[in-house]
Amino acid sequence: MTSFKLSLLAGAASLALTTGTEAKPITFTYMISSGSGTIGSTPFTNQPITITANGDTSNVVPSSSSYVLKADTASVTIGSLGPYKFVTGLEFGASHTPGIAALIVVFRADPPNVDLVDGPSFTSSSANYAAVAAWQMTTPIGPLSSQGTVNGWNPADCNVGPPCSPPITPITTNAGDMVVFDSAKAITLTFSATMAPTFAGTPGTLTCFAQSIAAVAQEFKGLTNAAALLNYARGLPALEEDIITYCNTPTS
Repeated sequence: MTSFKLSLLAGAASLALTTGTEAKPITFTYMISSGSGTIGSTPFTNQPITITANGDTSNVVPSSSSYVLKADTASVTIGSLGPYKFVTGLEFGASHTPGIAALIVVFRADPPNVDLVDGPSFTSSSANYAAVAAWQMTTPIGPLSSQGTVNGWNPADCNVGPPCSPPITPITTNAGDMVVFDSAKAITLTFSATMAPTFAGTPGTLTCFAQSIAAVAQEFKGLTNAAALLNYARGLPALEEDIITYCNTPTS
C-alpha cells in the first residue's frame, strides 16, 4: 500500500510551515480514463471517472521538493452518474525527484493517508517534466496526461492483497461508499489545475487597467503566458477584455 503523504512526512522538517502565498482559490480536475466498481449500491463498468476539487493556495504545505494541498470540497462523476460529494477528505500532492521524475497524486486526508491515484508522472526526459517539477500548487497547470494507477479504493485489497495493513475504511460519498476495483492497473490519467483570474486594480479608477495588467504580468511572468495559463481561448485580447470589463464594473 503506497502513501505519498507518509513519504512526505518522513522528509518534512515541519508541516506547520506554509508557503505564505496570497490566498487564491484553485480547482483541480483529475480525469481517470476508465474504471469499474460501485458507488453506494450502484455498479459501474469501464466508465470514465472525474474528480473535481477546490482548495485555497494559502493552505499549500511545502516539504523539500514536495507540496500538498487539502481540498476544501471535492466531488466525483462516473460516466453519467453524479456528481457526488466526497465525505472522505482528499488531499493533492506534487513531488519530484530532481533529475529523475515528477509526479502528481491524490490521496486520503485521513490516516493512513493511502494514495488513491498515482500520476500523471513524467521522467526527466519528458517535455512535461520541468513544468511539474517546478509546480508549487499555487498556479494553473495542465492539462497533463500519462499512464498511472488507482490504488486504495478497495478496503479488501489496498493494492497489496488482503488484509490491509494498516486497515482502511471505505471512501465515502453522499451516495454511499465508493469502491474502484482497478488497483495497480495502468490507466490514462489527465490532471489540470485552474484558477479564476483576479485583478489588482480598483474598479472605477483611472489606474485600474494599468495596475491590473502590471500585476498579472508580474505574477505569470508575462501577459502571453498569463493568457495561456488562465485558459483564455483567444489569448491576450480576451484577457485584456476581461480586465476592461472588471475595471468598468460599478462599485457600491
